[in-house]
Amino acid sequence: MAVLIEVVLSALVLQAVPATRPSAEDVGRAYYLFLQARIAEDENDLSTAIDSYRQAIAILPNAAAARLDLADLYVRQNQVEEAEREVRAALASDPANRVAHRLLGGILGAKIESTSA
Repeated sequence: MAVLIEVVLSALVLQAVPATRPSAEDVGRAYYLFLQARIAEDENDLSTAIDSYRQAIAILPNAAAARLDLADLYVRQNQVEEAEREVRAALASDPANRVAHRLLGGILGAKIESTSA
């Protein structure tokens, strides 16, 4: 019984510990990848842009800006499901993000329009 109590208390303590902050090195690396993605996108190298956005998101999963830029790229490539997934992930980390809400509204509107056509 004592072991069970210890396990339960350990689980509660782990849940109460806030997520660790990313290191300055991680933030710098993610920002570098984000900028590389934008450059690749400007040069119309979309596969490199997607890959760079994905790498930045892997380092900083709560970075709404990278997710929204990736979603915007997906929308322009008519990859609506992927775009919606990224926008929803951005909203999960930043629920008040107006750009994300606007983009999600456009995506959902386009989905409705395409099914009614």
